[in-house]
Amino acid sequence: ELRDQMRDRRTLFMVAVLPLLLYPAMGIGMVQMTVLFSEQPRTVVLLGADELPKQPQLLDGDQFVSNWFTIPSDADKLRVITDSQPENTDSESTDTETNSEREEILKQAHQLELELKQHQSLLDEWDKLKGKEDSSEAELLLHEITETKERLSKQFAESKIQVLIIIPKGLSKELEQVSAKLALHEPIDFDPAVSSRPLILRNRADEKSKLAFIRVQEAMDAWEKAILRARLNRARLPVSLPTPINPE
Repeated sequence: ELRDQMRDRRTLFMVAVLPLLLYPAMGIGMVQMTVLFSEQPRTVVLLGADELPKQPQLLDGDQFVSNWFTIPSDADKLRVITDSQPENTDSESTDTETNSEREEILKQAHQLELELKQHQSLLDEWDKLKGKEDSSEAELLLHEITETKERLSKQFAESKIQVLIIIPKGLSKELEQVSAKLALHEPIDFDPAVSSRPLILRNRADEKSKLAFIRVQEAMDAWEKAILRARLNRARLPVSLPTPINPE
């Protein structure tokens, strides 16, 4: 039987040759699909763009500044849509199509922002009910919190947004105020980390959102460190001040 099978060229090809050709091709195809999936530009919406400080610059047109990434080309993998007025382009037809999509995405972002504010308001009310978790009022409030959370997740999943960034009002002014006080060695009577912090949201159930969030977080962290360095230089303080213990 073995001799007969060896004589059957078709069987020999299926058993010995085809796997050597098919499996590497399948592996290469899977790798290419994975790379293509990760290379596609993701949509990031930034609300409150007018509240960003002028320097250091976070955005460059519809992208993050490439300097904020370890791999500068990662900036091309994120398309940033802001609520500030876009610059005019030469093509009127392209403007119409682009603006229509932009308005739709911004509308979705503002709806998410409103839902988030409502959810946060309910959470604040829940904090006030400490010690009364067994009351009917607490039970009703917990039900509302669950509903708003589900609506928020559903809206995020149905939107075209992978990451949503909300810049708080007065961020630029507050950053300048803190930097000026440090430069003059004056006391700061508030905690900047509590009063004004950008909020970054993502869809935890979406792999594309996860990849975009990682890149956004990298850019925001690098940008924040640049703000801190500029603040310390202005105050004539060593840039190593925030990290007195820096083990190798």
